[in-house]
Amino acid sequence: MKRLERHYRTYHFSSQDPPAIEVQPGEMVLVETTDSLDGQLDLTRPGRVHLGRQSAGDVDLHRALPLTGPIRIDHAEPGDVIGVEVVGLAAAGNAFILPDFGQLIAGGGGGEWEAWVVELGPGVIRLAPHLQLPYHLMVGCLGVAPAGEPADSVTPGDHGGNHDCIYLGQGSILYLAVQAPGGLVSVGDVHATMGDGEAMGTGVECAGEVLLRFHVHKGRCLPGPLLETDAAWMVFGHGPRPDDAIAMARQRAVDLVAGCLGLGRADALMLLAAAGH
Repeated sequence: MKRLERHYRTYHFSSQDPPAIEVQPGEMVLVETTDSLDGQLDLTRPGRVHLGRQSAGDVDLHRALPLTGPIRIDHAEPGDVIGVEVVGLAAAGNAFILPDFGQLIAGGGGGEWEAWVVELGPGVIRLAPHLQLPYHLMVGCLGVAPAGEPADSVTPGDHGGNHDCIYLGQGSILYLAVQAPGGLVSVGDVHATMGDGEAMGTGVECAGEVLLRFHVHKGRCLPGPLLETDAAWMVFGHGPRPDDAIAMARQRAVDLVAGCLGLGRADALMLLAAAGH
């Protein structure tokens, strides 16, 4: 097993970046990740932290959502599919939440910025003295380098990226179409737990250690990311509006079901209408 330290940091997915590490298909690598604010907050003392006014005060939001990578997988070429298996997942240190992040960003960044430092104890997340939760560790951002222009770490797409899917946790496999030689996989944005949809703009944000294993499927066709868990197969959609993302995900789900089960479009639609979630 190899180890990739968190100082191999990037803020985008790019085919022009040299690999930080190279692995063989089937090989595992333990990847250290930084929290979504790049370690700029002092997380030693749980509780409320005042950050100031206007664009998060002393916190540089241009450093938000750092990734560790890229990881080059030997023998992975355009026209192949990489399966990125999350073998293990652990939090490192304490965590934080920005309770009003979504509202502040929507309002142009003005207003009072606060963070809440969250204690990550053995087996329990202490949100506040009167609020405790179990862990539900997940990876928010995972993807490959796109074939063309670099993609920033904030925006999801067919390369993967920042999907913030609560099901991308230990035991899951994310399948991604290889767009550049070696795939060039990067990963970041670990959460100790997160509500579905990340309604407040952040989850319980933490640094982490992600144990990944890479599988190369030669000559496979995949239009966009596909997630396998022990309970389901999940497709993703993206677009400028929620309706566009929903339409893309729906069409890709129909294509997946029809192709895997040998069904016509009408039968695939009926099956998804009856049993899709």
